[in-house]
Amino acid sequence: MLSYGASAFVKSVTRDILDDLLEVYAIKDAYTIMAAATLRIIKPSIVNGRLTSEYSRTFVCKDYPGIGMSPNTISSFFQHLGQDRKKRRLFYQKRTMRVVADHHVAIDGMLKQDTSTVNDLSAFSYKARVKGCKDV
Repeated sequence: MLSYGASAFVKSVTRDILDDLLEVYAIKDAYTIMAAATLRIIKPSIVNGRLTSEYSRTFVCKDYPGIGMSPNTISSFFQHLGQDRKKRRLFYQKRTMRVVADHHVAIDGMLKQDTSTVNDLSAFSYKARVKGCKDV
């Protein structure tokens, strides 16, 4: 028996990311990236040593078949992935080309003031209580 719901949801909202990855990386590499990312979304605190077991317990193994997820394999893969600046840059360019004016963009590690009533990303932060404004 394989867990289906969470992986199916992640797959349904990340199809465009997979499309961009497939334009830049080999199929196996794109699938490895997506499989690892999906597992980290489903289980945020998962360590590399548990990826193999979660991969085999969820529908991720059907969505992205034939991926080596052992701790050594995945660590080596991530190291080589991070060293290929040209492919990363091309992928980032493809992702930014998909952004249009009415999209909400979340930038990791930054607070941007936003008092809009239509922004579903706005929420009061600890600092906002003092400043009296919303931060994204």
